[in-house]
Amino acid sequence: MTDRDPDSNTLSQTPSGTAVTNTAEAEHPRPLRAEPIPPQQLTSEQQPYYQQSKQQIEQQFPPASQPSAMADNGALLGPWSVWIRTPDLGTVFAALEGTISALQALPPRVQQVITLLTAAHLRAAYELAGHRTIALTQGFTADEADALTAGYASSTLAPAEQLAASATQCLLAGGALPQPLYDELLETFGPHGPVHLCSIVGQYLFLSVTLNTFDVPVPD
Repeated sequence: MTDRDPDSNTLSQTPSGTAVTNTAEAEHPRPLRAEPIPPQQLTSEQQPYYQQSKQQIEQQFPPASQPSAMADNGALLGPWSVWIRTPDLGTVFAALEGTISALQALPPRVQQVITLLTAAHLRAAYELAGHRTIALTQGFTADEADALTAGYASSTLAPAEQLAASATQCLLAGGALPQPLYDELLETFGPHGPVHLCSIVGQYLFLSVTLNTFDVPVPD
C-alpha cells in the first residue's frame, strides 16, 4: 500500500496491449523506445541496411501499406526502426525472410492465415494492423480478417486455409504437431509444406516479440 490516491491513477494501454496505470505517463507519454531515424542522420554502417529495407518496402508492400513502414521524411518505422540500430541483425533476418519466401509451398492467402494467427498469439498490434490491411487486399472479408486478428479462423475460409490455421494453432499451443495434421500438410501442400508453415510461424514470432519488446506503435 502507498499513500497515493488510487483515484489519481488512469488506466491506459500501450500499443502492444499492455495495461499501464500512471497519470503522469498518460499526460506526458514516454519517448519511443526505437525512435525513427531520418535517413540523413544514419551512420555509414546503417546506410546499406536502410537502402535495402527501403527497396524492399517499395517493391513488396502495397501502396496503401507503405506509410506504415516508412515515414514521410524517409525514416523506417515498425521493426525496421529497431533493426536500423543493429543493421547486421536486420540484414541477416531480411535474408532469412527471403529464403522462407522462396520456398513457395504455401499460397499467399494460406501464408496470411499463418501470419495473422501468429501475431494474434502474441498480440503484436503493429503486425496485426498491417497484415489485416494486406489480408483485405487478398480477398479476405472483413469478418474473416477480424477473426484471424482475434486469433481464430472463420468457418468460411477455404479447406487449405482451415488446415493451415489448425496446424498453426497447434504449434503455438506447444508440443509436437500431431501426425494426422502433419500428414495432411504433406498431402495438401507437398514435401515443403510443413517446413514452410513452421518457418513462417517462427519468422512472425521473432517479429512479434521484437515489436512487443520495443512497444512499436501502430501508425496513425
